[in-house]
Amino acid sequence: NNRIINCTLKANVTAGNAVGVIWFVDDTFNGDNNVVDNCNLTQNGGGAYCGIALRGLAPATMTNDTIRNSRFYDIGYLGATSFLGYGIRNVEGTIGLVVENNEFYTVVPYVGSAAFQSVGIVIGSGATNPITGTIVRNNLIHDLNAVTANFIAGVNVGGFNVNGMVVEGNTIRDL
Repeated sequence: NNRIINCTLKANVTAGNAVGVIWFVDDTFNGDNNVVDNCNLTQNGGGAYCGIALRGLAPATMTNDTIRNSRFYDIGYLGATSFLGYGIRNVEGTIGLVVENNEFYTVVPYVGSAAFQSVGIVIGSGATNPITGTIVRNNLIHDLNAVTANFIAGVNVGGFNVNGMVVEGNTIRDL
């Protein structure tokens, strides 16, 4: 029941996997009904692997979380050591996540020499605790540019145990 509304949030994260500007994680059945609304999420000179990461660790799940009307920009740019940049990363263990009316883009392109991924929204990267009923709708994903990119995508759905996913009405352009 956390509410993060009308905020500008910046991170300077240089280590870790799936860590980001906001990191929702639940292993005690207390991580439900989180809302992020009308926020700006970005890095603060050093980088952030993810704008928002969500993870419900088995046997717990996170239910009915909403991320809407927010802007995710310059996520993941850590110079030559950077290896990924995800606007939203839904790792595992969520039910009924809604991601809607957000914008994902890059202002300052990544120019390092390391392998790099730039993805607006990632659902289920190696999920072992099921992800069920995620809705990704009406988002604008654009200009996720990187000079040495190995992989750029607007929405990436993969891994295991992703069920009942709906992706509709999104605009993905100029990647």
